[in-house]
Amino acid sequence: MKHLLPLCLLVVLASCGKKDKPENLVFFSGQIVHPTSDYVVLHKGDEVIDSAKLDKNNRFSIEIENLEPGLHHFQHAPEYQYVYLEPGDSILIRLNTMAFDESLAFFGSNEQINNFLIEMYLSHEDEEELVSTYYGLSPEEFRHKMDSLRDMKMEELQTLLNEVEMSEEAREMGQAVIDFGNYVYREKYPFVHKKKVKEDGFPQLPKDFYAYRSELNVSSEQLSYLEPYYDFLKYHFGNLTYMACMDTCAVAKPSQKDFLHLNTHKLRLIDSLVDQETLKNNLMRNVALDYLIKVHRQIRKRRIF
Repeated sequence: MKHLLPLCLLVVLASCGKKDKPENLVFFSGQIVHPTSDYVVLHKGDEVIDSAKLDKNNRFSIEIENLEPGLHHFQHAPEYQYVYLEPGDSILIRLNTMAFDESLAFFGSNEQINNFLIEMYLSHEDEEELVSTYYGLSPEEFRHKMDSLRDMKMEELQTLLNEVEMSEEAREMGQAVIDFGNYVYREKYPFVHKKKVKEDGFPQLPKDFYAYRSELNVSSEQLSYLEPYYDFLKYHFGNLTYMACMDTCAVAKPSQKDFLHLNTHKLRLIDSLVDQETLKNNLMRNVALDYLIKVHRQIRKRRIF
């Protein structure tokens, strides 16, 4: 309780001073319990926006003018996490590095969307074990389970929207973290299902199983660093590549030689569909790294046996 009182006082002071500060000025402050570094660093994508050193009470404060609205992330080495910021925001955080994500709490303007994002982040980690038990289901049953999971989260978001005023951009960010986390499971389904039920071929999917693909934006700058979006794109392009190569290139059970074939096709696909340069480069880098890891594993297996 003694740690919460100073932070609550900071929230009150920040709220009182908000009317007097310029509309485009952003305050990002907080307190780190059991710090693992002397600094907190604020990023927008790959760019460092600003940093602040912790004081003797392990508090920090960052002020930014003319900040670009959207998803940022802050780093307290070696950990990092999201923070959604808009011009005029006064946001404070408190976390304990002993349970970095689980203890993270936001206070002040836009606290609702930020606390929602971290809640969705944690729920996705928790639900992966549950979803793993669904991959053996038929495509229709699996889709029903995924729809139910999404509906529950959308109800939470709608309740939040009914209670607080939120910008359209913040609302879209909240929906994106729900949708793309859900889409990852759908992209993985045919591959994991095949292994789980030990079938030779892939399951026959309903025509609308991937209906969401028709409205996809695979070049979103605003979502580039949203983990569910980035993870989705990795699985999505892997899925498209494998299915296309299986039909036209007779690649069904990739050998070490086929890894190069598949990844070459995947790189071409990413290059042709992704316009946002930073996102394209990150995806291509991931493909190259994935290939090197797979080849290294094959070499180790040959040496062992």
